[in-house]
Amino acid sequence: MTPWHHPATTDEVGSSDDLGTEAEQHGITLPSLYLAYVSLGGDAAEFEVDAYLHGFGVMPADDVTRLRHALWELVTF
Repeated sequence: MTPWHHPATTDEVGSSDDLGTEAEQHGITLPSLYLAYVSLGGDAAEFEVDAYLHGFGVMPADDVTRLRHALWELVTF
C-alpha cells in the first residue's frame, strides 16, 4: 500500500478497499486511526470512518486519501 494511492477518480469512494482489514491485521484501533486521520486534516466523524471501514457509506476521495495515509503512517512508523 502506498500513502498517495488514489482509489477512484470520482469525488466519493464507496468501498473501503480493505483498509479496515489491514488496520486490524496490524492491530491498529479505530481511535488511533481516526486520530491520525484527523491530524492530516480529515473532518469526517469517527462513526463515518468506522462505517466506511466496514463497507457502509461513502467518503470523499480526499478523505480516503487522508485515511490511507494515516494508516500508512501508523504501520510504517
